[in-house]
Amino acid sequence: MSLDDEDTLGEKIKHWLWVNIGRPLKFFYQRRTRGFDDSETWDMSVTFSEFILPRLRAYREMYDDPKNKFMGVPCSITHPDESNDSGEIAKARELWLSYLDQMIIAFDSIVNEDEFWIKTSTENLKEEMDKMYKQREVGLKLFAQYFQNLWW
Repeated sequence: MSLDDEDTLGEKIKHWLWVNIGRPLKFFYQRRTRGFDDSETWDMSVTFSEFILPRLRAYREMYDDPKNKFMGVPCSITHPDESNDSGEIAKARELWLSYLDQMIIAFDSIVNEDEFWIKTSTENLKEEMDKMYKQREVGLKLFAQYFQNLWW
């Protein structure tokens, strides 16, 4: 329903009531009965990314905590015969951390895409856009590849 000058006062009041009372009540009921409301389905890539990003960041920070020095890396990153070589373990850990960082960059670029468009100048927009989408693609592929390895 558009609110053009041609709309009657009754239509405008009906629209205002729906937007300010009806829809919020509907969303409240949906959140209570199914745990989310319809607004979360509008752009699910953002909805999922907003859920995943803070958890990925917290997971990544756990690797920096000295108390968690025994947190491992996915077996597919290390070769079983090299598991006793501390140099190889350190390399595998650094590779895993770089993968986590790339995943974080990808999800951050989805959650904060509006900031990208605000801060990027029009002079190099194409190059910056290509760079952002490439980083996103790499990070999301890594996330898919190591999805079942995100545990401790």
